[in-house]
Amino acid sequence: MEIDTETGAGSGTGVGGGVTASSAAGGSAGGTARGSVGSALGGAAGGTTGRAAGAVDDAAGAAGEAGGVVLAEVPWAHPDAVALRARQRAEIAGLYGTPDSEPGPAPSAADSAVFLVAYGPGGAPVGCGGLRALGAGVGEVKRMYVVPDRRGTGVAGRLLGGLEEWARGRGWGALRLETGDRQPAAVRFYTRCGYVRIPNFGPYAGGNASWCFERRL
Repeated sequence: MEIDTETGAGSGTGVGGGVTASSAAGGSAGGTARGSVGSALGGAAGGTTGRAAGAVDDAAGAAGEAGGVVLAEVPWAHPDAVALRARQRAEIAGLYGTPDSEPGPAPSAADSAVFLVAYGPGGAPVGCGGLRALGAGVGEVKRMYVVPDRRGTGVAGRLLGGLEEWARGRGWGALRLETGDRQPAAVRFYTRCGYVRIPNFGPYAGGNASWCFERRL
């Protein structure tokens, strides 16, 4: 289950995912990934704390200079990542009236392939998102979130594009995600970005409220 980062509406029913919808992303994700991860990403998510800190500092500085958003790859336990995920979980809990609406195991450092944080002007963290490897060159988008005052500005599209670019660079062939039947804005976003509905997979199988999507990269 996700939060629609652009409208604030819930975009899923299983709190597991964190994919958020961005009405400002524009166009299909079938083209070049929106917003290159580029030099702002320092090392793998499991890299040293020093390298990650340097990458975040560089990303924050670049965002401030450009007046835009820069993505940085950070460890799962990075303070900015932890804080953004906590805000996402709190928002979803308020939306669904329970802190435990996630089907299946929650993502963790052990199964997180990559985690990105988006930094806005001034270096403020404004969004996040990650990928979990499902095997056979397939990944699942998890824990995407954009802070309320940056929704509608394309941050979610940048995050999704960055995750897709990372996955392509590792030779992955597809990304999957789960959202819900009460989140039409999210469904519209994913559809615009080239995701098509598929039978519910993994922990979402049999869940009538869960809608699963996939995009071939």
